[in-house]
Amino acid sequence: MGRYSFMTFEREGETLYRLIDRAANGLVEITAACGMNVIRYSWQGQELILSPPSLAALREHPTRYGIPVLSFPGSTEQGKLVHRGVTYTLPPNRGPHHLHGEIGRLPWKVLKVGADEEHGAFITACYAYTDDPERFAYFPHAVQYTMTYRLKEGSLSLEVRAENKGERYAPFALGFHPYFRLTGGKERIHVQIPAWAEWEYDNAGHALHIQSDRKTAELLRRGARLNTVEPRLYVLECRNPETVDEACYSFQIVDEAASLQMEYEVDSQFSKLVLFLPEWSNAISLEPHTCVPNAFNLSLSPSETGALELAPGEINRLNWTISARRTQPLLPRHTSKRSKPDRADIAKAVDFINRHITERLSLQTIARQANLVPSYFSTVFKKEMKESLVDYMNRRKIETAVELMKVSRYSNQELCDRVGIANEAYFCALFKRKMGRTPGQYRKLMLF
Repeated sequence: MGRYSFMTFEREGETLYRLIDRAANGLVEITAACGMNVIRYSWQGQELILSPPSLAALREHPTRYGIPVLSFPGSTEQGKLVHRGVTYTLPPNRGPHHLHGEIGRLPWKVLKVGADEEHGAFITACYAYTDDPERFAYFPHAVQYTMTYRLKEGSLSLEVRAENKGERYAPFALGFHPYFRLTGGKERIHVQIPAWAEWEYDNAGHALHIQSDRKTAELLRRGARLNTVEPRLYVLECRNPETVDEACYSFQIVDEAASLQMEYEVDSQFSKLVLFLPEWSNAISLEPHTCVPNAFNLSLSPSETGALELAPGEINRLNWTISARRTQPLLPRHTSKRSKPDRADIAKAVDFINRHITERLSLQTIARQANLVPSYFSTVFKKEMKESLVDYMNRRKIETAVELMKVSRYSNQELCDRVGIANEAYFCALFKRKMGRTPGQYRKLMLF
């Protein structure tokens, strides 16, 4: 039996599709009947996505669980959308407004399900407005969405093909609403988002303009623990007009309680992100959107709002990927090492090292503390401490550097000076070997 496979099964009278990656102990479950929603994503036995308690619950609240697809994403004021002089009237579903579109709760047509070593396990399905008279009545465009979900090497990826088969320009907007499941308290969750700015919005969630205050964006860009983030809705702008357009945007979530890091990498067309903390579960939703809420009704330019269109015959392709990996704790664990030796002479030397760890100590200097010749001292030290003198000193220097990084934003060179390492390149290489990431990556992912 190969690494990848798929299966169909019944639950609550509905056909579900399961993608399997045996090597990564990963699986994905999808319901085509309810908007091609990914209702389960598991990796190495860890549930990554908030699953609905039942399919009935999902049908009642189709944007509260899994990974709902949104078109048009966000709230459209009074359900009115204006594009190229044409007014579209969307049915109200949140008071007088229209929220998130309807294709995320409607049936999709499954085109193909398969699995092989080259493509992983995958499912392709489509939704066409021309096949849906009720929706075509208020959105009379021959627009078709084709989506392929793929589980490969433990990662879940999505490929979207949006095609306008008609003869008129059609307004286009797409978003996703993934709920990432959390295990720890907010103080043990770290998020990092490449936000450039934040959008102001009204009480109904309609975007108004970009705020001049960049503090929130800077905080999320540097990385923040979730307990320091005010529990409200955030509409974030990731595209910085002053720089070259990014090929993609990467959002990071670190769950320290689960020793887990999740990365959500999205196509650069998803330049807006809505950050949402649901009240009904311990989860975080990072919603990539192509436009801000109510984009087509704003007086701003489409380059600012993200209000896109599909020309007749045009095909737009978008994609994203979710991946996960295990993280290391804030300090490296060395269960096989010893902190206190039995021999008094070696204990004296260890105490000397710890008190002078910020200095550049020689073997001869340390051996003198134990009244032993250097060569014999090295042999006895390794026997007592279960690691060599060099390894012990390097470990202690990196642990000291980590503690310094917690209290101040030292540069790499300043850290070198404070822990007694002469060469910055060597320090960075040693840090990565001990901690599993570079000092820069560690600052962003673990220390804010």
